[in-house]
Amino acid sequence: MSQKTYSVREVNEYIKAVLAKDPFLSNIVVEGEVSSVKYHSSGHLYIDLKEEVVSRGRKVVEQLKVVMWASNVRSMNFNVEVGQKILVTGGVSIYGSGYQVYANKIVLAGAGLLYERFEQLKRELYEKGLFDEMYKQPIPTYALNIGVATASTGAVIQDIRNVASRRNKYVNIVLKPCTVQGSDAAVSIVNAIHTLDAMDLDVIIVGRGGGSIEDLWCFNEEIVAQAIFDCKTPIISAVGHETDFTIADYVADLRAPTPSAAAELAVFEYDVFVRQLEYYMDTLKGSLQQRIDSSKNNLQSIRETLGMVMQNNVNHKKTMLEQTAKRLTLLSPKSKLASYKTNVEQVSQKLNEAVNRKVENSRYQIRLLAEQLHSCSPLTKMSSGFGHISQKGSTIVSVKDVKKSESIKVTLKDGFIDATVNDVEQSDWLNK
Repeated sequence: MSQKTYSVREVNEYIKAVLAKDPFLSNIVVEGEVSSVKYHSSGHLYIDLKEEVVSRGRKVVEQLKVVMWASNVRSMNFNVEVGQKILVTGGVSIYGSGYQVYANKIVLAGAGLLYERFEQLKRELYEKGLFDEMYKQPIPTYALNIGVATASTGAVIQDIRNVASRRNKYVNIVLKPCTVQGSDAAVSIVNAIHTLDAMDLDVIIVGRGGGSIEDLWCFNEEIVAQAIFDCKTPIISAVGHETDFTIADYVADLRAPTPSAAAELAVFEYDVFVRQLEYYMDTLKGSLQQRIDSSKNNLQSIRETLGMVMQNNVNHKKTMLEQTAKRLTLLSPKSKLASYKTNVEQVSQKLNEAVNRKVENSRYQIRLLAEQLHSCSPLTKMSSGFGHISQKGSTIVSVKDVKKSESIKVTLKDGFIDATVNDVEQSDWLNK
């Protein structure tokens, strides 16, 4: 019985189908070192991963090809470089005569992975505002009570104490021991910060000595960042060496490159402070003496000016009194009385003349009014032949007011006439 023969394409398709159905290979995470990398103009990413192993007494380099499509490459926050240790998440499938991993996610492994987590947390806290300068508290210039959150043993606390003793022997260092490395370190640091914050200190130093990113990782935890941000006491971070940066450095009110530098920033120099006080005292004394001398000179000048003004006023008043005395001497009581009498006589004469003129004018006006009144009197009119005609007490002014055979009354200057109307004739000649 002959065995069936398959084509190359059929074999590849079969293997591809098997790989696609394998749940392990359809979603796998592979760790390896980047031996080659190529960013294609299309945006796709091509990587060769390698791993050196010892097989049968000799070193063997295992390799695996990785491809990531442009749509996934755009979501990466770092560039892949040769020598990096990376973690590739994706599925294995056949391509051509070989197989490769089709990646949907690539992150840095080991320290690189921690660095990625560091950058992600830094972005998140920045967006929340924990790094904003508006929340930074000023470090007191003359702090006397300084809290320190660090390990109870080691060079850090000793360096801080040495610097503090050298700069100012009167400063009080309060140590709250805490774990600064390991899985429990973040909680320990938070507790130390809370304890020191409740002690009404001037400033707190939080830190430790240098180390790898793994060693310093507790200072990159979000709970430590939040505790520093919420602390009411100003905090100086002093983590690692000058080139080491942690999340705590960004949140703290001030970042010191080393613990010793933090002590330099927190502890003021007593000798310099005393010299400054002496300088200020001397300056103040000199300024006060100048003010006193200037005030004395001003007072003397005021006294001299006031004396001259008062003397001038006295002389002026004296001159006025002398002139008044001369005028009073010239005006004796007798001459003054005669002057008053003359004035009274003149005023009386003028008053009599005004009254006489007023009386004469009034008499003239009365005569005019009397003549006008006499000319308007009914008696005067009747003396000229006019009479007053009435009927039942009402004055008749028109022929329309009476009718034929009615009785009327005619009043003349010397009596009355009762008459009867014989005829009524209306005429318009008087109106022409």
